[in-house]
Amino acid sequence: MFALFQGGCLAALFLTHLRGQENTINQMMILISAGSFAVSVAFMIWVYFQLDVRRTAHERSESRIREIFESNPNALILCDSRGRIQMVNRETEELFGFSREALVGEPIEILVPQDRRDHHKRHVEKFFEDPEKRNMGEGWDLGGRHASGEEFPVSVGLTPIMMPEGLCTLAAVIDISDRVEAEEEIKRSNRELEQFAYVASHDLKSPLRGVAQLVEWITEKLQGDEDEELKRYLELLGSRVDRMQVMLNSLLEYSRAGRREDRLEEVDANQLVQSISESLAPMNGWTVRIDRSLPVLITQQSALSQVFHNLIGNAIKHHDRDTGEIAVSALDNGAFCEFSVYDDGPGIRPEFHERIFGMFQTLRPRDEVEGSGMGLSLVKKLVEQQGGVIRIESDPAQARGTCFRFTWPREVECRRSA
Repeated sequence: MFALFQGGCLAALFLTHLRGQENTINQMMILISAGSFAVSVAFMIWVYFQLDVRRTAHERSESRIREIFESNPNALILCDSRGRIQMVNRETEELFGFSREALVGEPIEILVPQDRRDHHKRHVEKFFEDPEKRNMGEGWDLGGRHASGEEFPVSVGLTPIMMPEGLCTLAAVIDISDRVEAEEEIKRSNRELEQFAYVASHDLKSPLRGVAQLVEWITEKLQGDEDEELKRYLELLGSRVDRMQVMLNSLLEYSRAGRREDRLEEVDANQLVQSISESLAPMNGWTVRIDRSLPVLITQQSALSQVFHNLIGNAIKHHDRDTGEIAVSALDNGAFCEFSVYDDGPGIRPEFHERIFGMFQTLRPRDEVEGSGMGLSLVKKLVEQQGGVIRIESDPAQARGTCFRFTWPREVECRRSA
């Protein structure tokens, strides 16, 4: 009986370590009730050390998680389903100027500007209706509020996390003030460029028209004059004036590329390319093959038309023969279509592949080719504004021909031409 009493007392001492371990307690009490004091003590010692090992492992795991949480370079905020802050890291304290003691337990709106808090609450409610991971930049660019009252732009990424207390949200926040400032600077630069292009288009073209008119008058005055050298100089002067006007028009077109807010519409690329090729290709000796797989897109027709117009026009203009072949095709590339425009011309050496996309760049002397040298630069700008890329495949040392490949967004899932 005394042994049983001792076993019972030791059991009581260990109950606090076995809280929540119902099966273990039941097993221990069975042993005690059987009067096996030695086995009971040995079993309780074993359980104690097992719990200690588990507790140590849990503490280490929790410590490691907190280290990762604290060392993250972004501000991290853990909120419960009511939008109340449960945990923040050091970056959050530095970014918003609040101590973690002042934040934990408070609604997340404490970090949101006053005039945006109602809107933010609706954001939170909408998120918990459909709790899916949302990366930064996916429509969650908001405003942050510093403890001083200063407001600043932030980008927020959200990740739903299931915790013991229920569904929570881990928000990663970064200050995007530098990005916003850079974007504003780009906008200012674009406005200045457009203003410059306007000046170039009007103020510079006006004296050019005057020079062209003078050349025309002098030429008329020299009718019947046998000074052929003077006539040749006047023709050269006239051609230079015409080229300058073309360059000014191209500069204006480049500055405005992608800035027109044309409406989105259904564009059948097959019909578009067919129309462009008929307007550009000479009637005799030229073949333009159009793959029937060209897709139907939802896009701005004017931008896509400019791209094809310049690529097909370049293929014809820079061909070294009076006859030739151009082939236009497309590949399905997920959210984008990859278009190819191939010609069987002389080709472009690899060392010039980057240069040809520069402004006012031509590979032949300007007296030998018409144009401003802005065509491919304009193409590159339009493609990249759509989120696409353009590249060239050509090596005259291996074979004739040049192929321009560029990607263009579908915008929506679209059918193909029949």
